[in-house]
Amino acid sequence: MNLTTIIAEADVLVPNDMTVAEKVAFLNTINVDFFNQVKIPIIERFETTLAATYEITGLVKDQDIDYVRIGFLQYQKVGSSQLKSNEYVANDGEVILSPAPYAAGLPATIRYYRCATTTFTETSLTDTPDAPSEYHWTYVPALCVKLAQAMDDMPKAANYEEEYRTAWQAAAQDFGGVG
Repeated sequence: MNLTTIIAEADVLVPNDMTVAEKVAFLNTINVDFFNQVKIPIIERFETTLAATYEITGLVKDQDIDYVRIGFLQYQKVGSSQLKSNEYVANDGEVILSPAPYAAGLPATIRYYRCATTTFTETSLTDTPDAPSEYHWTYVPALCVKLAQAMDDMPKAANYEEEYRTAWQAAAQDFGGVG
C-alpha cells in the first residue's frame, strides 16, 4: 500500500481540507511512531577480529540496540552500569566495543530494533511505509486520527486511534517487543 492509496482512503473516511504536504508530514510522524510502538528485532551474528569497531546492517542508533555478546562476554551500553568493563556504543551503523575482543574468531551476536528510515515527500507518493507490508493498512486509521484532530472531530479521532493502536499492540506482541 503506497502513500497515494493511504491518503486517498483516509480522505474518504475523514473529509478534510488539508494539503498533501500536511498529510505527508503526518505520515512521516506515523512512520516513526510505528517503530516506537512496535519493536521488530534484528539479530546479526558474525565472527570477531581483533578490531574494536564493527559495521552492522542499516542505520542503527545506540538506543535501538539491547544486546551485545562477544564469546561468553555480554557487553553493556556505555554508562548503563557502574562497572566500566565490556561496554559498547553504537552510531551510524557501527558498534564500538571497549575493550576490543580478546581473540579473533569469537562468535558475536548483536540484537537491535528496526527503525523508520524513509522520510516521505510530496514527490514520493508511490513510496510505501517502512513497516512490514501486513501493517501498512494501519497507516490509514492513524492518518484518519491526525485528519480528524485537525478538523476538530475528536470522537472520530478516538475511534480511529483505538483501531490502529490495537493493531500496533498486537504487532508488538507478535514481534516479542513491548508496545
